[in-house]
Amino acid sequence: MSNKRQDQVGTNGFFIWTYGKFYMFCFIAVICFFLLEYADFSGSISIQTLPKMIKHSEMKEIHQDVLLGVTKGLRFPRKTTVSTVAKNTATKPISAKQVTARQSNSSQDLTDFKKTHFMTANGKGRLGNQLFQVACLIGTAYRHNYTPFIPRNHRLNRVLDLKQARDIHMTNTASLGEGKAMAYNSQVEALSHDKNWTLNGYFQSWKYFHHCRHEITSSFKFKQNTKRKVIEILKTVNAKGRPLIGVHIRRGDMSTSSEMKRGYNVATPEFITKAFSYFRNNTNKPLFLVVSDDPRWCKAHAQGPDVIYAGTGSPETDMVLLTFCNHTIITSGSFGWWGAYLSGGKTVYFSDFPRKGSWLASIYNRDDYYLPEWIGMQ
Repeated sequence: MSNKRQDQVGTNGFFIWTYGKFYMFCFIAVICFFLLEYADFSGSISIQTLPKMIKHSEMKEIHQDVLLGVTKGLRFPRKTTVSTVAKNTATKPISAKQVTARQSNSSQDLTDFKKTHFMTANGKGRLGNQLFQVACLIGTAYRHNYTPFIPRNHRLNRVLDLKQARDIHMTNTASLGEGKAMAYNSQVEALSHDKNWTLNGYFQSWKYFHHCRHEITSSFKFKQNTKRKVIEILKTVNAKGRPLIGVHIRRGDMSTSSEMKRGYNVATPEFITKAFSYFRNNTNKPLFLVVSDDPRWCKAHAQGPDVIYAGTGSPETDMVLLTFCNHTIITSGSFGWWGAYLSGGKTVYFSDFPRKGSWLASIYNRDDYYLPEWIGMQ
């Protein structure tokens, strides 16, 4: 080969070798860039479902959104216990923004939130009304992850062992009323989280608390001495496995002319006959346990060999007796309502309460008051 040809081959080989190294360097640099840019994915379950090539910075933002439970309405995992708060603790809630600004552990954030956010309830009335008020308190606090409480000297603590009984001095407070009687006020769903709250009213609707029924039934624990009295009553009944039908017939104050004009109403003998017939036809050998503020009227209109008049004259004892029954018949008022709700079985109720066309009926919402699965009769 001539010297000229050898020089040309040498020159070409030099350029091929030089450019080959350059392109190989560029290729390796690109591979390293992609490895550095898209590596280090998060291992959380929610983020593993995202496309593989999403940037790490974007994943962190999405992960933050998953954790924003208070302001975005996502419920944190609930604990079965509530943190104990010292007596006479002065509280000033931190804002929802402050809560979400330090999201790192959702369980710990929930615990911290509940330590500074409190809710209580005020209201008048007797046992049935008080149960509605406290049930609304528990249900609303559950909805917002607040800590509910009622003062230790509350009248309901005389008949119940309430785990929500504690003494807390709230600051930075706001209040919410019920609106119409026996009608659900949806404003309870949109409470601001930068305040402590007091609920004022009767709040007679299952919609305030039915979403956490287990919390209600676990909270409404009657005193042991009352339960023992009821157990002794049931021993004398000697039901021998027969299903018990609790019957509450309220007359008394609701049968006065002034209350009747407003729309309060008492059950008719026809209703009693229909309700008793329903369970006699659909239940195997039922036994009816009747409690009432008018036993004379009951003995005249609620009769039969399967009827026992079990009223004691003690509201809490009669209430517990109703809760021990398998099913319930109720006429008017919140006392019988709670006997049926805590019993948990089938419920037949007097559907002409309040009386149709009356002033009282115009401000009540039946769908908010009676559970949809309850059976109304006249």
